[in-house]
Amino acid sequence: MNKKFQANASYSLVHASMWGMYAVIIYFAKTFLSAQGLSDAMCSLVLGVTAAASVFLNIGVSEIIKRTQKVKLYVATMALAALILLGLGGMFMENKVLALTGICLVLTLLQLAPGMCNSLGMDAIAKGAPATYAVARGIGSVAFATVSLFAGNLIDKFGTAAVPVVGGTMAAILILMVLWFHNCAEKGLPELEVAVQTTRKPKDNFLTKNPMFTLFLLGASLMNISHYYLVVFLSDVTDALNLGSNVVGTAAAISTYVELPIMLGFAFLTRKMRCNNLLRISCFMFLAKCLGITFADGAMGIYLAHATQILGYGLYAIASVTYAGEVMGKEDAVRAQSYLAGTISIGNVVAMSTGGLMGVETMMWVSTGCAAMGALVVLVSAKKTK
Repeated sequence: MNKKFQANASYSLVHASMWGMYAVIIYFAKTFLSAQGLSDAMCSLVLGVTAAASVFLNIGVSEIIKRTQKVKLYVATMALAALILLGLGGMFMENKVLALTGICLVLTLLQLAPGMCNSLGMDAIAKGAPATYAVARGIGSVAFATVSLFAGNLIDKFGTAAVPVVGGTMAAILILMVLWFHNCAEKGLPELEVAVQTTRKPKDNFLTKNPMFTLFLLGASLMNISHYYLVVFLSDVTDALNLGSNVVGTAAAISTYVELPIMLGFAFLTRKMRCNNLLRISCFMFLAKCLGITFADGAMGIYLAHATQILGYGLYAIASVTYAGEVMGKEDAVRAQSYLAGTISIGNVVAMSTGGLMGVETMMWVSTGCAAMGALVVLVSAKKTK
């Protein structure tokens, strides 16, 4: 196999395994917690606390990677997957304390995975690795859809034990794929600058030095709050409509399958339209999805709302990462991606902490409001790109 094929295949499988793992955990975490006997309020507390912890952990890890020469991205990514695998193993325990400890560890670490995998690829590509981010992210969406659908059916048949089984399988594959990507794409390249030597003073504040990017991060946080209300509590929406877990899996599959064409065609789109404008379009499509789910009265309404993801989250997922890479210099590449990934954690903190405390209808209108405000902030803050 030639080097370009190996680089793309290995990095695509990194995203496939990571997003497959992410799908089963994030979509069915509340289902698992409820099966352990936790009330809706306690579920929200657990989800919120772990998401809050992941925000600080994400920032801390990015700063360590930025400042030390001793941490390599591929090693850090493999270690993260191994710790998630350990937590998933704890979820098998009959002792509820151990099972809850396991899922808390998994939920805390999970939010670091997208940023780590994005940074892993973007750094290697910047050094000359012949991989393509858009292709890898598209394959990740296919895996997200497939695993969501598969896991939803397994949970209906075998119960919540399917969550750690499927998640653990994906985490183990992720470790192997990261090692393969390192060996076939990064090996022989200049050493990845996980800690870039710069003339900045150690106490330079990334956020205050980049005010428009910081404002963009605020908009991204609002978009993710809206998004994770719909992801984490979609089972509550389907329950209110007397629908089963298979509808959750099918909806997730639809939303991620429709993302694939836009991700694979992203390079073509950027030749026709600037990345910042594509980003703005995606944010307003978030709002369309929220309204669609709010007014859905059955499975078909849920499915149609998720189909809008082709120009919503599907476009946003790749446009936001590409935008961050275009507007920030190489010396801030890792930190920019880490802070962008941190907006996912912030979305989780707010959504998970409050979603279980509201009725379904109220939650949907809050989600819609966050999407509207986030779209306006991104509209103002997204700087013109090439």
